[in-house]
Amino acid sequence: MTEEVKSPQHELASIMELILTKEKSLLHLKKQLIDLKSEMSNLKQRTQSDEVIANLELSQQKYQALATEISATQASLIKAKGRIAKLRAGIIDDITDISGVDSLQSWPTSMFSALPILLFPVRLETRYKTVESNPELWIRIYPDEIAIHTHEIPLTEEEYDDGVQYVRQLWFAGRFNELDSAEIKETKEARKKGAWSELVNKHGSERAEWIVWTFLNNPDENQRYATNFSPPTVMTPVNEYGEPINEILNPPIFKSKTDIEFKAEPWCEPARSFIMPDVFCVRLYRNSDLVFQKPGNLIEHPLHFGPTPDPDSVDDEILFFDDQSKWVIDFEEAVNKGMAVKVTEDDIENLEEGFSRVIVIGLKLTTDWDMNKQYLEQLFENHRYTNGLGFAKQGTPTNNVAGIEESAYSRGDDPDMSWERLNSDNLASENAESAGFRLAQTLGLSPSIFDNTENALIVEDLPARHMIEALWSITLGYYMEYMLDKEYNFYEGEDFNDEKLKKGLKEHFKHFVRGRGPHSALRVGDNTYGILPISSLRSWNNHELDQD
Repeated sequence: MTEEVKSPQHELASIMELILTKEKSLLHLKKQLIDLKSEMSNLKQRTQSDEVIANLELSQQKYQALATEISATQASLIKAKGRIAKLRAGIIDDITDISGVDSLQSWPTSMFSALPILLFPVRLETRYKTVESNPELWIRIYPDEIAIHTHEIPLTEEEYDDGVQYVRQLWFAGRFNELDSAEIKETKEARKKGAWSELVNKHGSERAEWIVWTFLNNPDENQRYATNFSPPTVMTPVNEYGEPINEILNPPIFKSKTDIEFKAEPWCEPARSFIMPDVFCVRLYRNSDLVFQKPGNLIEHPLHFGPTPDPDSVDDEILFFDDQSKWVIDFEEAVNKGMAVKVTEDDIENLEEGFSRVIVIGLKLTTDWDMNKQYLEQLFENHRYTNGLGFAKQGTPTNNVAGIEESAYSRGDDPDMSWERLNSDNLASENAESAGFRLAQTLGLSPSIFDNTENALIVEDLPARHMIEALWSITLGYYMEYMLDKEYNFYEGEDFNDEKLKKGLKEHFKHFVRGRGPHSALRVGDNTYGILPISSLRSWNNHELDQD
């Protein structure tokens, strides 16, 4: 990508970070305003002594200052979002000009064919409508659960208190002492598991894992909520009577509540997606022929799927959907937001004859590769700490069946299982054959992104590769050696008797051909997603293959 495009992409990323920060600040300010209004109401009901009057005047001054700050924050948000819209439109124009592509509808098929593209699933709804006696085809686009971000980083005060209690119990249990008996070690481990079970029972395994991460595992030590965390040192001096005394040292130090900005409520941020494409393009086919394609409007970034919790809102009509998320239930709003497309008779003749296939595809090019990588890693972390992230083993039932404990669509929350998984020293990032490492490598993500997630350590591709190696000489290898026409030109101008070509075919089959796909299925919540690398056979060039 040229500097002509990179510069506005970097500015776009900076403004997006600013907007997210300001939106969180706005919610916090509004909550303060509500609390202050309640405080003023209580003061007005009290006997009007000099002290009460002074406190009331002070509260009124704070109220005015907060209201002014809220107005300024809202104005800056509007300005920043306007700048983002202009930047994205400009980036799209620049990319279109640089690539020589005539319009947005050609993006998915004409641009950057040499670069890998990650496509997420979407659900389509189509309806024929009659508008002023004219037929129209309405197409709605709904992203799947995997694309939606709901993780909220701040803790509530209750979560903080529970985290403190967990760390204290964990610290008190301490590490195993070499001199401890097996019974004492078992007791210590039981205390640790008990503390974890208590946390899981209150918040679920996923949120409990996030609470523990905040206190103990944040790589930035200055941001951890628990510091000086080390096992208790047990000393056994004797008192004046010669009796042993246990002294426990090194207690953990917790970050003060006054230094932490807590969430006011368990739900404080809207469900949204940061990985939506810039534009969806609708492609309509009759038989196998593409007869029409049309791009939608520019999609908002991030795209909201639910309302932003607003402590100042009392309007029941926007309880579930506000202006940013109304597209979910309103078709015209969906068109405006780029999540729906209308096809009319002005677009294509014989509209009512129907279509054999409807395909919707889109790319995200207004953010650079580094930002897209960050969004993808944040998305997987979001699922890890909300509805769960992991892998489904081969042979996992796809339906709930009597007599089968677990299917791909049922996942119990077992504290013992999550404890063992989260405290395992075996990491997917340290095993190049594990499902977690291989998927992270394929997607260009940090190798540790799937560490300690469910089934991330399973190894399924290596046995398949070994089986192909073992069976090659008595299956395809035998067929090519003894049954295939010796003069068969596999590639134009190349004799099939060429040993180098045979070896290349064997290596290709061993490394790339899998009846069940090259990757284990990804599991998000109760849904499983297959990972299927594909290439365009129509534009494939055999002569560019590496023959080594």
